[in-house]
Amino acid sequence: MAQAQTANPAEKLSEGTEYVYRPETLVRRIERVWEAMREKELDGLLVSNPYNRHWLLGFTGEDQPPLDTAGFAIVGLDGICLVTDGRYDIQAARELPGELGIEVVARTGKLDVALAEQIGK
Repeated sequence: MAQAQTANPAEKLSEGTEYVYRPETLVRRIERVWEAMREKELDGLLVSNPYNRHWLLGFTGEDQPPLDTAGFAIVGLDGICLVTDGRYDIQAARELPGELGIEVVARTGKLDVALAEQIGK
């Protein structure tokens, strides 16, 4: 008897595709986060933990503790932004499915200034 196979959410879509997770998997996760934000009456969420950032966006950029980060995800009810730096902007563009509409901002100055600017938007 053949066993039914379920799709692995971490498998590559096709040869040459750089996605870590299928776009539809990420969409479901983002929708669940937005639902929880609405329930808690949150306007935004800052994702700083690299494991949580990876789970939510599929972005695999690695932090270099204690002071260096590959990026922060700013989740608003109307969109998501990944603030990173020039070391990761190309990687993020490759790994983040375009249909998710995640804005990638490559900061050039101080992280706190770039975060404050994006949160203000």
